[in-house]
Amino acid sequence: MKKYLLLFFLSAVCVQDIYANHTKGGWMYYEYLGPGIIDPTKLRYKIGLNLYIDCGSTLIEATWNFSFFNGRAPYNFIQDVSVAAAPDYIINGCTLPGCYPCITNVPSRCYKIINYETIVELNQSPDGYIVAKQRCCRVAGISNIQPPSTAYGATWTIKIPGSNDGPTAPLNASPVFIFNDTAVVCGDNPFTMNFNATDADGDSLSYSFIDALDGGAPPTPGSPNPPTASNPPYIPVPYIFPYSGTQPLGSGVVINPVTGTISGIAPPNGEYVICVLVKEYRNGVYIGESRKELHLKTTPCVPLVANPNFNSVTCDGFTVTLTQNTPGNPDTYFWDFGDPASGPANYSSLPNPTHTFTDTGVFQIKLVVSIAGLCIDSIIKPIGVYPLFSRDSSLRPSYV
Repeated sequence: MKKYLLLFFLSAVCVQDIYANHTKGGWMYYEYLGPGIIDPTKLRYKIGLNLYIDCGSTLIEATWNFSFFNGRAPYNFIQDVSVAAAPDYIINGCTLPGCYPCITNVPSRCYKIINYETIVELNQSPDGYIVAKQRCCRVAGISNIQPPSTAYGATWTIKIPGSNDGPTAPLNASPVFIFNDTAVVCGDNPFTMNFNATDADGDSLSYSFIDALDGGAPPTPGSPNPPTASNPPYIPVPYIFPYSGTQPLGSGVVINPVTGTISGIAPPNGEYVICVLVKEYRNGVYIGESRKELHLKTTPCVPLVANPNFNSVTCDGFTVTLTQNTPGNPDTYFWDFGDPASGPANYSSLPNPTHTFTDTGVFQIKLVVSIAGLCIDSIIKPIGVYPLFSRDSSLRPSYV
């Protein structure tokens, strides 16, 4: 008996490990197509899910069940609909130097996207419908959720509005997220990436970070691929401090609520789950929302960032050697010493030039660096030139 129990346990672990190494995020969508064809009193919708997995994965399930629930508590279960997978589609990030001239050590980025899509006819409903799919398990070693991350699954879900959300709300298409998920993000460095969507109905969209959702993990019946999703509401994955659903990449990264652009200082090298909520407004009235989840990997690549590191005050005379320590291996430099009275000597193309200032005071030093003329970064840093003053900081003049 113990032998059989051990075999069962090992089999379960192996199955979980197989799938844990591939799921990378995804998002659900729907589109109103018109009155039903089979029954004209019903509403006809196209409903789909884009699943992100590792490019190396060949474990693609031919069909998935979408579970339908009433759109209002207690969220009664209505039906499961079997949905076939379309041929996979790969988005592969470019690694050529010309694609990212501002970055050295560009990592490979690749997702395989599996699309599950079907057409259904639904009864007109004041409450609308919640559609969901759950699957376990997540990849190992996710940096912003409690370990082990393989113990948690994912829930992809979307609500189709009902007539209570507005007379035209059910006649809607959800926002469509763009497929540009191979942005290079260097750990502990500035970055930007677009997470925006388009809306066929012209509705206004608002973006925010939100909790990624757990689902499908043991002891859920049928785990790791339950045939029926559990009833809403869904529970979030457990984040690890200092990360959260609203700060999945730390306090140094924000999302623009109007454009969906994510920017800031990336967290340390690792893999992070992020989820973006898009709220949809028609004529200023909220009618629905969509969410997209993605696993973002930050890597030890090096961006080009102009970095002058000379002292901000000098008391050793008018002649100063200006130094810089710019990461990213620039091949050209341009210095503007902010001293136009020095004539042509006001400029230099040396990495660490020497300049003789024509007067005392504060000068605005500008450094411009570039790689192959394709990538440019610049910064302005002041320097105070006071050759007649003591090194004692209490005797130096103050300046802004």
